[in-house]
Amino acid sequence: MSEKYFGVIWLIFFSLSAWADCKPRLDSIGTVSLNNGNPVIKTITVTRQNNQACQYFITFSSGNSANFDRFLERRSQHINYNIFKDAGLQTVLKDLPSALVTEVIVGEFTSGSANTHQVFLFRPDVFLGAGGTYRDNISVSVFEGAFGSTNRADATRNMRPQLVVQEEVMLSLVNTGANFNAQDVTQSLDFGTLQSGESLSFDLMVQSNAGFEIAMSSQNDGQLKHTSQNSIVPYVLSVNGETKSLSNSDTVPVVVASGSGSTPAGGARHAVRVEVGSINNKMSGLYQDNITVTVTTTD
Repeated sequence: MSEKYFGVIWLIFFSLSAWADCKPRLDSIGTVSLNNGNPVIKTITVTRQNNQACQYFITFSSGNSANFDRFLERRSQHINYNIFKDAGLQTVLKDLPSALVTEVIVGEFTSGSANTHQVFLFRPDVFLGAGGTYRDNISVSVFEGAFGSTNRADATRNMRPQLVVQEEVMLSLVNTGANFNAQDVTQSLDFGTLQSGESLSFDLMVQSNAGFEIAMSSQNDGQLKHTSQNSIVPYVLSVNGETKSLSNSDTVPVVVASGSGSTPAGGARHAVRVEVGSINNKMSGLYQDNITVTVTTTD
């Protein structure tokens, strides 16, 4: 009996895609300094190690936030900002797996060795927190292939958005109960005809994004002085209900109040009261004193 042997030859054909392995990489990004109320444009540069055509997409991590409502942080204080795909600040750039194709940057290499893409970082122009540097850290990743084809990054770089908030403090001397007014920085207490025990008051308002101290310096060291004669009338000055001695304050200003951290947006209110002392056996005439108020940051 004859034997027959059969052999099978498998012919396997591989279809070669027009998109090959180009090994995309990201240039260094580093620190991006934000402006308050104005978009900042940052250029992201993608290069390829192999001179092959390919597609790619770029994602941006959530940074300090957990849901892409991004914020800069300093000592647990937050300043909101975000990273946008478009100059109209409509599309927030995101990361896998939550990002849609419209929420990443897509690109391709057909020629050349580098592509550039612009992103827009923006924070609203609003009252800021305490002075200092606020930061975030964003992982920017590039993936070779069409969006949705892979979740393995080919390269990742760090983008470090930051905003430097200068320490600012403003002073306002207003009538009792009035609102802060940056243009109102003087108070005239006119007692008319002096009477012992008479008093007048006003409010000293401070707006600050840092700790502060309020100091006072009396030209006559805490006394009303006759404008032409050698005669004085004492007075008592109190701030927030506490008596403050202005003795020797002409040369060494006296700290009369202080605060820590940022004040409310409307300012911190400090009540000031001046009470006339005894006028017994005092010469008639005009008496006055000039008090200089200074507020400085302490952080």
